[in-house]
Amino acid sequence: MMQNDPIVEEVRRVRREILASHGGSFTAMSQDVMKRQWHSGHEVIRFGQNKQVPGIAPNIYPIPSKQ
Repeated sequence: MMQNDPIVEEVRRVRREILASHGGSFTAMSQDVMKRQWHSGHEVIRFGQNKQVPGIAPNIYPIPSKQ
């Protein structure tokens, strides 16, 4: 039987709060994270052979177009 770990509980609580702040949308949360990562100026580490398009943040999640 697993015991409740206070650190795990805190991580889960914070994750729920962050997701709620994006309207419960994992896609919206992911897009916000990628945008902030891109604008941070830190090197973005990517795996694989994806081509980087100038002016577009590299991401692993497809961003649906709004048409």
